[in-house]
Amino acid sequence: MRILYSILLCITLALPVFVCAQVNNSMPDMYTGIYNDFDMNETSLEIQKRQDGLYKIQIGIFRLVFLDDGIGKLKNGRLVFSTTAPNGKKLNGTITLDKDTAMVTFTSPGWREYSSINEYKYRKTSAVPKN
Repeated sequence: MRILYSILLCITLALPVFVCAQVNNSMPDMYTGIYNDFDMNETSLEIQKRQDGLYKIQIGIFRLVFLDDGIGKLKNGRLVFSTTAPNGKKLNGTITLDKDTAMVTFTSPGWREYSSINEYKYRKTSAVPKN
């Protein structure tokens, strides 16, 4: 009888933890999705969470650049990424969210070769990225 009581007690105590873990893992990722730029209202930012926990990031800036090999990870409440510039050098930056608005900020000094502006806003249009 004591063994049965111990098993039931373990199941009762462990089940809420397991259920909470399952609920948290099934919650949608805040960053994943398709975003349009504010100026042209065209898809210019795509973020997709990979199975390894990192993010695949594609960033387009109208008539300036298209960066298609970005990899990012969450750090201190923001998505920190690196990507390859058209000249082959690495660019670094961050993406922060304010509701459905993503702010992409390039932090590498090499970005100045492309633009004097280092922050770009995008509006989320879908939580489901293209495949």
